[in-house]
Amino acid sequence: MARKKPKEGRICLVSTFASVDMHVKLVKKNVVKKSSFTDGYTCWDAIPLYNISDDEIYKKEKQKLKEKCVPVDFDTENPYCMVYDWQIKKVK
Repeated sequence: MARKKPKEGRICLVSTFASVDMHVKLVKKNVVKKSSFTDGYTCWDAIPLYNISDDEIYKKEKQKLKEKCVPVDFDTENPYCMVYDWQIKKVK
């Protein structure tokens, strides 16, 4: 069976800079072309699932992030986080 590729609307398990794995829903793909300032990369706008679901798994992920001093409780107009392609561990 072929490995699923990241696509808009898919749920992914991603690694974070806080060393906590969490689930996100991919919303929009952003491709930055190579230039004199950057090597080029692909990233995604994503919504953390602890923001849209009350499932116990996502509550545990949120709690682990809080323990690492990641600010996850504030309200904002922009619920998105940025996920780089290399952070995606598993696509569901």
